[in-house]
Amino acid sequence: MVVSHESSVLIVGAGPVGLASALMLARAGVPCVIFEKHAGISTHPKAMGITRRTAEIFRELGIGDQMREADFSTSDTQLMIWAKSLVGEELGRAPLPPRESPLSPCSSFHSPQPHTEAVLLAALEAEPLATVAFEHRVGEIRQHAHCVELDVMTPDGPAQWRAEWVIAADGAGSPLRRMLAVPAEGPGDLGHFHNVYFHADPGPLPAGRSSLLYNILREDLVEFLVSVNGRDLWLMHHFLQPGDEGCEPAHDEFVATIRSAMGLPDLSVNVLGVANWVMSPKVASAFRHGRVFFAGDAAARLSPAGGLGLNTGIQSVHNLAWKLAAVVHGEASESLLDSYDRERREVSLAAMHHANDNSGEVFKQAEAALRGDFEAIRESVRNSSLQAEPYSFDIGVRYGECERIPHAWLRENGRRISTLDLVGRRFVVLAGEQASLSGSVFRPTDFEDANFPARAGFGTTGAILVRPDGFVAWKCPENATDEGVQNALRASLR
Repeated sequence: MVVSHESSVLIVGAGPVGLASALMLARAGVPCVIFEKHAGISTHPKAMGITRRTAEIFRELGIGDQMREADFSTSDTQLMIWAKSLVGEELGRAPLPPRESPLSPCSSFHSPQPHTEAVLLAALEAEPLATVAFEHRVGEIRQHAHCVELDVMTPDGPAQWRAEWVIAADGAGSPLRRMLAVPAEGPGDLGHFHNVYFHADPGPLPAGRSSLLYNILREDLVEFLVSVNGRDLWLMHHFLQPGDEGCEPAHDEFVATIRSAMGLPDLSVNVLGVANWVMSPKVASAFRHGRVFFAGDAAARLSPAGGLGLNTGIQSVHNLAWKLAAVVHGEASESLLDSYDRERREVSLAAMHHANDNSGEVFKQAEAALRGDFEAIRESVRNSSLQAEPYSFDIGVRYGECERIPHAWLRENGRRISTLDLVGRRFVVLAGEQASLSGSVFRPTDFEDANFPARAGFGTTGAILVRPDGFVAWKCPENATDEGVQNALRASLR
């Protein structure tokens, strides 16, 4: 029997992006339901690196400290190492992005995907407006003028759900995107991999060898190792040769490869899981189709080189959630939602090209290893873009002409907070000390940094209006007025 149900927003996919979007919406007072076809959250540590910008979003959601509980990284481990084995001859090293920056109140950190999802799910379980429905598989979708209908197969049988809006966070293959005939664009299939999750304790490593990432390169072996917990849990990206794409090897078939990659022939290895994936970077041709929005890998599937995928997805739904909440609450026109595509698709394309450049560099090094040209690898590492400018590509600081408010420390009710802590659920006005503005306004006397107004782009009589996602909606260098602020606010909600 088909039973009809309703919610303001339906979300398909309970990965990090789907869970985060539900948490943001619920905190903004929007009822939402997530459908996830699997029985629970991920047990495979596919994505692990959390950038400073994403850390800022987790801080805003009040879950930053919980997210960091799985972090083992330090400034000493913020590097990538090229070697002939985990304990063998080193071929080179390059820095990863610095953990901290004066531009942010947050540092980057390491959080395996199962931990990230567990923290998000725990936060959602405390939200009365959010529901996570596991073992719910979405079938057909039908769009109408004022709603969307989804056919859902539940453990109790088929059901029909209706919502004002749908967020498709249903993965790289995105059945919803395919049903709606929205294509994705990219360079095509760059390789097939097994992600091998395993337990192995190599013991003390050679001095200075502790790292997050290891590229193991030899004539007979090319493997990419990622430390999951800094001790005995690892992820190996195992590249498949042409013709091997359809194989499903037994777990114990990887043991010899892992021992060889680590350079420890007697190492005790326990393979915990194997997941297949295709490196096929693609960005959807549109991030909105009627009342459906694409997010996460459904919107932008990126090469893992650089760890930009999860971060780009979280930052995208942070852009979308406040707009969707404003529309649901009748505070903004539906046309505001068109800006999600304008502001996030361009950023996602830039992220894809950046990640493609990173992976292309690694593939060239792998080819050099297979032909035994280790001097070419050393030269490549010495000349890597990482050496000159360590991953300076900062996703989320700018959407085209839209700029994030600069981080600065200030006092509010006796507490030391960041400018980024002022936003989240509201628009905020920051103004010069002589600006003739009424209402709640933050002025230079609130800030520890006397140069903050100049950094933010306004003078003694000027002001800026900041959106709930921390991006500047309006900037008036001088002579700001209440009328100007109100006009800017209305324009920002159209």
